[in-house]
Amino acid sequence: MGNELRIVKTSPGAGHADRCAAILHDPARLATLEATRQIGSPGEESFDRLARLAARALGVPLTFISFIGADRQFIKSFHGLPEPWATRREIPILDSVCRYTLTGEPLIVGDARINELLKDNPVVPALNVVAYLGIPMITAEGHNLGTFCAIDHRPRQWTEDEVFILKELTVAVMTEIGLKMALDKMGRDRKLLEALIATLSHDLRSPLSTIKLGAEIIAMSNADNEPISSVTRRISRGVNHADQMIQTLLDAATILAGEKPTLHLDILDLSELLTLALVDLTAIHGNRFPASVPAHVLGKWDRMALRRMFDNLVSNAIKYGDAGHPVTIRLEDRGRDVELSVHNEGSPLSAEERGFIFEPYMRTESARMARQKGWGLGFVSANGVVEAHGGHIRLESDAAHGTTFFVHLPKDPPAPAT
Repeated sequence: MGNELRIVKTSPGAGHADRCAAILHDPARLATLEATRQIGSPGEESFDRLARLAARALGVPLTFISFIGADRQFIKSFHGLPEPWATRREIPILDSVCRYTLTGEPLIVGDARINELLKDNPVVPALNVVAYLGIPMITAEGHNLGTFCAIDHRPRQWTEDEVFILKELTVAVMTEIGLKMALDKMGRDRKLLEALIATLSHDLRSPLSTIKLGAEIIAMSNADNEPISSVTRRISRGVNHADQMIQTLLDAATILAGEKPTLHLDILDLSELLTLALVDLTAIHGNRFPASVPAHVLGKWDRMALRRMFDNLVSNAIKYGDAGHPVTIRLEDRGRDVELSVHNEGSPLSAEERGFIFEPYMRTESARMARQKGWGLGFVSANGVVEAHGGHIRLESDAAHGTTFFVHLPKDPPAPAT
């Protein structure tokens, strides 16, 4: 390598310590550091690996990655750090060597014992710091979070290649920090969205109940007036549909919070439930729902929850299936359990889409291409309802046979958790 023997020298000038002290307490820097949630956090293999790699690449006995707080230096990861430092993982800020990188420039010292900035620092003899190389960990906004440093126990002149290697490893550290912060923000945003869904759902139900009650009163007062009765029936169906959508969001919010939907189990004729649901669907979408349903299939289920699950599956088949083909419904009584299937023709789901179809907020390529609006929570709700009943949903999708969701439900599900 052409520059591997070139020596890098640095000598911080007068006032360097004062400039570092001013940066140390910068509110914007400290706010950014706080946002990383790294100070006081446990060790992580991703950072430990980089510390080990630096030690091997530079041929030094000691490396560590540390964050510089207002009153302490916190050692996140290290290689070769002796006790009690390895357990404590903290250095008082006034004893910190790494704080001198806060100006944003690498601190490169061949022999700390004779360096004017470091020779009286108590950490130098305590950790046998002789040669020191510290690279600042700077965010894209220019805030210095800490240092990735390498320490040798003998005098050493650091080469440009060695400085380059540690700088590149520091970039890897900052990439890891940025990724963790982005994932953390996504988690907070998702929790906020879930709370918003639950709040809106609860707040919407009250006015919907008022609308439905008003429609029922108008219908009773005009029982002999068919045009008015027809309008009130459409209003009631619309309100019921909206209420089911709201409950779907509530179910999804419950599931995303790590819980199961609350079930109200009772003896139910599933055949009757499906027949009534198909009447409503036909009134809205036309006669495109051929069904094979036994006369009576009794079990212990939650009527409203299964209706929402069924409506979600059929709604999906209507939205993304081929409009020129029917949506086929089949219910089979298998003794101790039942199998309900909803089938549609059209573009099949890819293997990747089949893998994430029940994940929250995930939408298929066909949904995006068709510009269909949605939360990406319908399948979350449907799957959660089925699992709360002790069942499961299976999906088959290919170009030759279309897409079919198979719902397996025990007739006597386990008692729901409260």
